[in-house]
Amino acid sequence: MKQVLIHLFFNLSFLCVSFSDLLAQTEKFDAFTYIAPKGWRKELAPERVMYEGIRNGKFAQVYIWSMKTSLGTSQADFDYDWNSLIVKNYAPIEKPQIEQKTEDGWQVSSAAFPIKTSNLEFVAMLMTFTGQGKTFSISVNFNDEGFLKEIEDFISSINIDKVENLQTTTTSKNTPQNQTTTTKSNSKRTAIQYTTTNFDDGWTAIALDEYVRMNKGSLEVRLYYPDNQIDNRRPQNTSIFEPYYWQAKVNPEFNVGQVQVREKEAYSMGQYDIWESYATDKNTGKKSYLAMTLAPISGSFWVVVILANDQNTLRQNYPNYNSCIKMRNYNKFAVDAKDLVGKWKGGDNSFLEYYNAYSGSYAGSESSAMSIDWTFNNNGTYESTYWVVAVKNGLLAQNSKSVYKGNYSVNYWTLKANNRSQGDPGEFNCQFEAVRGGYILFIQNKKFTSLTEVLFKNN
Repeated sequence: MKQVLIHLFFNLSFLCVSFSDLLAQTEKFDAFTYIAPKGWRKELAPERVMYEGIRNGKFAQVYIWSMKTSLGTSQADFDYDWNSLIVKNYAPIEKPQIEQKTEDGWQVSSAAFPIKTSNLEFVAMLMTFTGQGKTFSISVNFNDEGFLKEIEDFISSINIDKVENLQTTTTSKNTPQNQTTTTKSNSKRTAIQYTTTNFDDGWTAIALDEYVRMNKGSLEVRLYYPDNQIDNRRPQNTSIFEPYYWQAKVNPEFNVGQVQVREKEAYSMGQYDIWESYATDKNTGKKSYLAMTLAPISGSFWVVVILANDQNTLRQNYPNYNSCIKMRNYNKFAVDAKDLVGKWKGGDNSFLEYYNAYSGSYAGSESSAMSIDWTFNNNGTYESTYWVVAVKNGLLAQNSKSVYKGNYSVNYWTLKANNRSQGDPGEFNCQFEAVRGGYILFIQNKKFTSLTEVLFKNN
């Protein structure tokens, strides 16, 4: 049976199906179009679509899982799918033999294996595809060979939308210097054009759904995004948060050993301990020496997890707290004009109280607030508005509005906008920073470098 099923997998030529020759109505999910089996039940979820056929007490299920960013190799992608889709749900006794081949530019890893539960026996199949920086998978469950023809016809009908594999690169003068490989995102995140950055110092950063993953040689760093839901559950009336975030971020992903703590430097402000342990990745089975620390931001934290082959390698590269949190500097991605189209909003505020240096008596207060709005249009025009309100000693001191309109262009790390204020050439450094579910846009005036705008998509 197993050899029959693997033969079925490798004789599917679904990537080159001509739909003009097919009379049945096609359906679409994520990056795929296909012809669903007639009479099968459809079940749709954000991350997959499932079709189920039931006949004479027997069943068959076919799952198409959404396209996402590859982990880098076909083996890593298959291992991830195996653990998250199969082991997590069915707990098979052992990992099956994997068959591999190349199909129309995709590396295909597949396996078929029996599953036995307390009240059900069936055959499961998993097929993972890796190529062009992307990966997706198809999984099948059935307990009657009478469904094989319908399964084969269904999978053979699947057609993949064109995956853009742009290879344009550029070098930024920002620190760290970088080259940007452009790939089009198909993850659950808000899509931007350039989701991978290759830095000149050898590091590579890629924005994933839960964290930014950075790699250099055998080193891997995961920068987990601040998460309000996790923050809201953390313990109150304490400033010791490392145990909580270790439990929230490390334990779900890794089997860990005894924890060692490198305590923060004495009298340090804003620093956190570094927690360390030998660890095994639950998805891939890879063994590493792991370190975790916290980088605070606006009442939340970036959780920094570092993975190395051994303790000495990790500590040589990350001898202290500051060397760990500097990895935040690699969370940067280039900007394309398509990414800018729409409305962006930002702002800032400040409050100062003055005291007499000699008497110590109160000498007044001053507060100010700025609201920033940018609108980038498809036709290459823009409008930006700056509202400034200042109050001094309880009296309105300033209430001004500045509006600029003109044309704009963007080239990876540089934004140009004409018709700015006098003396302002309208050239900006620009970059995206990945956050949970999307990206923040940073714009810094090249001439007036103290002026940095932090913008959120507002539509």
